[in-house]
Amino acid sequence: MKQKVSLLFYILSGIAGIIVFLVLGVLIGNYIVMPLVTRQYAETEVPSVIGLYFEEAKEKLKDKGLGAVCHEEIPDPEKPKGVVISQKPKPGAIVKKGRIVFLTVSKGRERIRVPYLLGLRLEQAMKIAESRGFRVARVDSVMTDTIEEGRVIAMKPTPEIYVLPKTPIILTVSTMDTSATMVMPVLEGVDFEKAKEILRDDSLVLGSVREIEVEGQGGIVIIQTPKPGAKIKKGDTVHLIVGKER
Repeated sequence: MKQKVSLLFYILSGIAGIIVFLVLGVLIGNYIVMPLVTRQYAETEVPSVIGLYFEEAKEKLKDKGLGAVCHEEIPDPEKPKGVVISQKPKPGAIVKKGRIVFLTVSKGRERIRVPYLLGLRLEQAMKIAESRGFRVARVDSVMTDTIEEGRVIAMKPTPEIYVLPKTPIILTVSTMDTSATMVMPVLEGVDFEKAKEILRDDSLVLGSVREIEVEGQGGIVIIQTPKPGAKIKKGDTVHLIVGKER
């Protein structure tokens, strides 16, 4: 009799264990496994995050069960740095939850380096400035007797700094003071080649050169016009008569 009771106890215990196992299986499947499976394959609509800062965009996408990565940063003249310019998938697309959304983010307005234009002729400086995306807004001039006329001697902005494209540039070029008078240097008795150097250094223009036969004075300036000591201006023309051996 005791053996029958023990056998019945074991049978009932086994049946109870099976029932508990089945109940636990249903509960785990219903409340743990199925939500995970459902969540994995659930769909959601991609919200628009264009115009938001990157961190704000990440939070908005996270609320929809989506991830976000910064796929690319590019310059943008309109959008501040860190603002989302575009997204993929596009707003309104239906995707699975957990999908990564790739965001293109603004680097802000691009800046470019100001070219070094000092010492260049005005025409060359303007061509270089415009080819680099700048606009020459104004050209000023300063009188000088030490720098060749038409050379850039100052500029704003300062060369080599970084500024926004199409930033206006102001150039200052050298110009000769043609109103100022000077004393005509002595060229008579000077070697012709040396006389040409003197004229060039004093910003004077060599005019006609005539040769006359003068024994022992070959290659020497015999007569000059204007005469030594005369009042002249830079840019005036000087005519010479030079000796030639017989």
